[in-house]
Amino acid sequence: MKRQVIFGIVIVAVIFAVILGLSLRRFAPRYRHENSSSGLASITKTATQDTSDARIDSATGSAAGPPNSTVLLPDRRAGEMPNNSVTPEPSLPEALRASVNASFPGYRIPHGKDIADGWAIDKSPGVFSFLCRGDFNGDGSEDAAIILISEQSWRFVIFEKDLQGEYRPAFVARPKNKEEIGKYEEKQILSQPQQLLLRTVKKGETWAPEAGDDPNLGPMKTDAIELIAKPLPNAHFASLIMFKEGKYQQVYLDPLAELPGTAP
Repeated sequence: MKRQVIFGIVIVAVIFAVILGLSLRRFAPRYRHENSSSGLASITKTATQDTSDARIDSATGSAAGPPNSTVLLPDRRAGEMPNNSVTPEPSLPEALRASVNASFPGYRIPHGKDIADGWAIDKSPGVFSFLCRGDFNGDGSEDAAIILISEQSWRFVIFEKDLQGEYRPAFVARPKNKEEIGKYEEKQILSQPQQLLLRTVKKGETWAPEAGDDPNLGPMKTDAIELIAKPLPNAHFASLIMFKEGKYQQVYLDPLAELPGTAP
């Protein structure tokens, strides 16, 4: 009887040992595989993050560094341009630039740091508030109205284009001073060129200085130039320069003083 009991115990022990051995063989590789997969997943995740970071750096315009390195990005605030950027200049015909240089020595076409204050409000591509173009005298050629600046003063000039493609100054004006503008209109004095913005009013359009006003001009017979003046933060007004009766005339308000001939 004892032998049978002992034999039964041995058989059970052997079976248990076999089952335990099979279990260890089964689960030990699985455990190692899970650890390996976890490590691979961790490595893959790190590589993906590094690649993503590289894409982000590329999108910001900065060179991406190697994995786990520190990449310094420019300190930019919303709406600001990077320090090494260059303010775009208007694309102008060489003949127009030549006329500016020849007729107005000491004056320049605004660029770079000149584009500030009122001139920096509209950042639409190709829009420059100191310049507008159109057929202002009705001869079929595209003329240009532009504000030129020097170190001490500025001028508003209309350059007419002739059939040979050359430009000549046809209307030159400067801002009126206190005596010229009048005692009760001092708010209209333009002390800086950036306080005056130019816009083309197309032929056939109607113009009014403010909504509801009616200057009785009717549709424009030629392209005209709107002067939008902002001499003070809480003061602004609009005027118009149009070609009428063979000459350029200021309509509604006249913040500019016309200079005789083409004097700079």
